[in-house]
Amino acid sequence: MMSLKDLAGTGKALVSDVLNGNRNGTDEPTSRDPSGFAAHEQIARRQNKSGRGFLYGPPLVEDVPLTDTPYAQTLTVLREFDPLAADHLHARWETQIRLSVRTLHQVRSEEETRLATQNARAASENARIDGEIERSEQACRASCASLEEQREAHAERINEAHREAAKTVAAAGGEYDPNAPSDTSVLRIVPRDLRSIAAGYGLPWVEQDHANQMGKVIGNVATVGFGALFGISLGLILNFLHSGSLLRSPVMFLICIGLGALWATLSRWFLHTTAFQASERFYLGLERRAWLPFALLTVGLFLITLGLDASVGKAGVVGLAHAKRASLLSTYRGDNRDSDGTVSILVALAFSLPYAGYAVWEGFQGGRYHPVMNRLKARQDQELKMTDAHRRSLPEVQTALHALAMVRDEQRQRADLDGRIEAVRTPYRQQTEQLRQQRVPVLDRMDEPACRRIDESILQARGLQDDWTNDLTRAIQGCAGGLR
Repeated sequence: MMSLKDLAGTGKALVSDVLNGNRNGTDEPTSRDPSGFAAHEQIARRQNKSGRGFLYGPPLVEDVPLTDTPYAQTLTVLREFDPLAADHLHARWETQIRLSVRTLHQVRSEEETRLATQNARAASENARIDGEIERSEQACRASCASLEEQREAHAERINEAHREAAKTVAAAGGEYDPNAPSDTSVLRIVPRDLRSIAAGYGLPWVEQDHANQMGKVIGNVATVGFGALFGISLGLILNFLHSGSLLRSPVMFLICIGLGALWATLSRWFLHTTAFQASERFYLGLERRAWLPFALLTVGLFLITLGLDASVGKAGVVGLAHAKRASLLSTYRGDNRDSDGTVSILVALAFSLPYAGYAVWEGFQGGRYHPVMNRLKARQDQELKMTDAHRRSLPEVQTALHALAMVRDEQRQRADLDGRIEAVRTPYRQQTEQLRQQRVPVLDRMDEPACRRIDESILQARGLQDDWTNDLTRAIQGCAGGLR
């Protein structure tokens, strides 16, 4: 019989083993390797803040009688001191612990069998689908066999056509591109520059007219200056404005400026239009009676505009300024001669001449632009046609053009064959894609419900084992305390 001292030592060792394998009273895991405590669990355990999985107790025992476990000797000693507790622990081991472990093995076996059955069924179904796919591909190859033979035979013909085209194009002095066979590689026709054509026919290069921006700036400034001068002069002549104070009536001053701007704009438009018509008709090659009236009308309007502008300017602002200057000179020199207003007229013309001259020049350039450019382009097209006809008449060029036409015809036949093959393959390709979508996946592990079921069985067995171990520990501690 075991002595009291031996029982106490055994109880302490067992309690120490049990406590080391159980929780330490907190949510932090013990220092043991977590993989040893849940080697068969399927779903990863939740983790604490440090990233380590929580431990739920010692490893599960095997499905063996209690007498074949390390607890047998301890339970024998415990039975001498507390037979009721020992019998109760032994009964719970046989009816609860072993049954939970056996249930766990049964659950795992069922899920593994279900997984194997499912994978076997999936493999069988996939094999059937693969067979149908193979038969579909064989049928596709059989349907396209004749067309594929035609394409292979056509490939040799198109290669021969490429070789012939390269030889003939090189003989004609061109460079052959098999990826883009074009007649331009043989004809090599480049249009002559329009400037060269203009120089050859003695025509002006009218594109330069649009590049002259300085003339436009001068014309616009002269128009604004002339319009203001004309409006103020007209106001002074009609007594709408007073020479002593032009800004006495700002509204009337602005009205006079507006009337001057309107007159400047209209006169510029008339001069531009008549010059445009005369220039356009002249460069179109029309008879003299078609463009001469507009030319004379332009000259007449130009002279009338200059005369009217000079008269109004002399009687208005320019004349007033010159009169004041003459009055000052007569005061100091005693001389009030004005040389018949020649200076006033010249000053007025200094404003109106750039404005009217640019209007006529602008209309002249605008009128000749399109006739000259159209004539140059027409001549360019005519030269291209003549050059093309002469080039095509050469024997080596005709041979090369025929070879290029044969290449394009072979490419057309190749495209037609490819389209027919694609039309035959499309239904089979769609059928194959539908069959591939019907394939059943083969699982390499259990699904989540199966894993959860196994883990619940593990936790159930582990909970019963922990409760049994805790009761054994309390029974040993109770015996040891009673013996003290």
